[in-house]
Amino acid sequence: MDNLYLAALLHRIGNLLVEPVEAFLPDTGDWQTVRRLIRGINNPDAEDELLLAAAGRIVGYRQDDAGVDGNFANPLLSVLASINIDKGVPPGGYHALDETAEEFSRLQRDFKAELVELLASSSDKVDWQDTLLYLFEKYLTVVPCSRGISATAVSMYEFLKIVAAVAVSLAAGSPGQEELRELIAVVDAGNLAVSDVGNKHRFMLLVGDITGIQEFLYDVPMKYAAKNLRGRSFFVSYFAKMTADYILSRENMPRANAVMAGGGKFALLLPIAASSNVATYREYIEQGIFAAFQGKLAVFFADIPLSAADLLPGRFSRVWSEAGKLLNAAKNHRWASILHKKPLAVLGPFKSADHPCGICRRPVAASEDNKLCDFCQSFVKFSESLAKGGFLSEVKIEPASGEIRTLDDLFTRFGKQVRCCDKPDKTGFNYLLNSKAFLEVAADGFYSAPQLITDRTFADLAETAEGEKTWGVLRGDVDDLSKIFHQGLGDNGDLAHFVILSRRIAEFFSVALNDLLRQYRAKIYIVYAGGDDFFIVGAWSALPEVARVIRRKFKEYCSGNPNLTLSMAIKLANNTKYPLYRVAEEAGEMLDDKAKSDGKDKIAFLTTVFTWNEFDRAIDVKNKIKAIIGAGEANALLNCLYNARKLADEAKTTGDIFRVWQVVYSLSRYRSMVREEAKGLVSELIDTVLEKNNRLYIHTWEVARWAELELRKMELQDRLAKAEQEVYI
Repeated sequence: MDNLYLAALLHRIGNLLVEPVEAFLPDTGDWQTVRRLIRGINNPDAEDELLLAAAGRIVGYRQDDAGVDGNFANPLLSVLASINIDKGVPPGGYHALDETAEEFSRLQRDFKAELVELLASSSDKVDWQDTLLYLFEKYLTVVPCSRGISATAVSMYEFLKIVAAVAVSLAAGSPGQEELRELIAVVDAGNLAVSDVGNKHRFMLLVGDITGIQEFLYDVPMKYAAKNLRGRSFFVSYFAKMTADYILSRENMPRANAVMAGGGKFALLLPIAASSNVATYREYIEQGIFAAFQGKLAVFFADIPLSAADLLPGRFSRVWSEAGKLLNAAKNHRWASILHKKPLAVLGPFKSADHPCGICRRPVAASEDNKLCDFCQSFVKFSESLAKGGFLSEVKIEPASGEIRTLDDLFTRFGKQVRCCDKPDKTGFNYLLNSKAFLEVAADGFYSAPQLITDRTFADLAETAEGEKTWGVLRGDVDDLSKIFHQGLGDNGDLAHFVILSRRIAEFFSVALNDLLRQYRAKIYIVYAGGDDFFIVGAWSALPEVARVIRRKFKEYCSGNPNLTLSMAIKLANNTKYPLYRVAEEAGEMLDDKAKSDGKDKIAFLTTVFTWNEFDRAIDVKNKIKAIIGAGEANALLNCLYNARKLADEAKTTGDIFRVWQVVYSLSRYRSMVREEAKGLVSELIDTVLEKNNRLYIHTWEVARWAELELRKMELQDRLAKAEQEVYI
């Protein structure tokens, strides 16, 4: 048991439980040392007490309120509500999970009960200190780190986790008592940033960035897509955690030192001595990933030495910016370690297999019926186990660098045996999937895995579409993410706030999105959602509403902050057998070239781009058209609208007057021919598409086409080709 680490994690819990922390800690063995460390945090004397006190002060939140009170006068501020990148006035406000007095009392009671249960059974659990961290994440992300008068956006979970990470990293450098006392003194005096002891490099920030995720997911032939996507989707979300865990285990650092992990990125706080090992880790990981994925996935690293002062607001923002620059530079040297030793493995020439795998093109035996290599087939098997099991079990083993023929071989390279099971495996560390009630089922932690994934084919999804029976892709991501991290926190840009900001954004996509879209599970599945982006496949007619729901919920999640916005794009497949990678690429181009142009915060759909207000109005107009034709009136209305757009575009091109009278005549004539009960609907539509000053509603063509797609069933490929010819830009 690491006494310093445990004391760092537990030292503030007495504040929350309204009793001294010693009241529920065991009083035997090493626990006596933990008790002493917690008691001595405000008046440290021994070297380990000085380490804990220094860590608490370095993180930036003084320990002068560490007594027993339990009265957290201010709720937790929302870090998302305060982001400012000059796109509007941040609203400020409290965390979306702000607790009422009754709820807070229940949280205290439930947390104490589970904490006492865990401590009592700790000797029977694998890596129970990691379980303690998951228990903190379950309860303490909504509790402010301080019960002082000033409100804070730093939760107790982040505070305790970072203090623990700093403490064990600081201890690894073996500073003496004199140096620790000096460090504490300069922090207390407010002179950390200008002191020699405060600017000494004691730590290292190791940042990893995984690229190629989207391509890895959708570059699968249609016949294999449904059976592979669940396993692939899980792996890309798990990859960052797996890589971070491997490095932490090599450095003998606890899980708390993974200050960020998820969405294809991770950041580790390590002792400065770890700098000498980065090149070895990079080469080992790079070679394994290249062998497994043949260059489709890659991971890049940036390591930056840190001082205690670098963790302060302002200073850490610059560190994060520098990490971004180093990562971009690393991407210009892709597969450098392999090119140096085995250049032909990267550059070729490559011999085509006589019997290639249907996905990755590795050779397979001519007699194999499934036409998939062992590696790709292992994803199918993992997909099947994910569908059946409610737990993920990890068993730690010694990493082995043998040939990678299956997914199990890749896990082995990173020091794990990983499997899905229907009950906890006593030999491993068990994660309950997609629920935080892990102790209730004898699990050790929790993990958010892709939920809205099925084995249905794309043709099955297409059959659930309204009107045209095809599927489509919805892609989206957070606008200006780099600017949000580099500028958005302002004067609060320290390590703790970066960690919270990263977690809060990632949780929306990895957790909230799955829960939010559960109502659409018969029509869509989430191929990927993590970090700051998502990728959804589904019945095309469901995707516009799904996009609106995601955007509305994200706005609410961010307290309506105008500085945090989403852009999205929807692309329809020309037919049910159209390659997924083609539709995904086209959706990506629409997202980058249209939705993110001229201010971003838009959605690209059909042949144009809408602001979100325009998109809401377009849905309303489309529904008016559908209501008229769906009530049995003639489809000639669509031609009237198409011709109106044509006349407006011709006038714009030639500089002539828009012949609005022709539009009025054609729509009025149509109105005269419909049944009496439909005349009012047509009049409403005319008032909608003919705006003031004789201007035509700008999206008349798009809403007519949208309505037609939901109403008619002629071949989509022919209609889309025809549509492209009819549009005049």
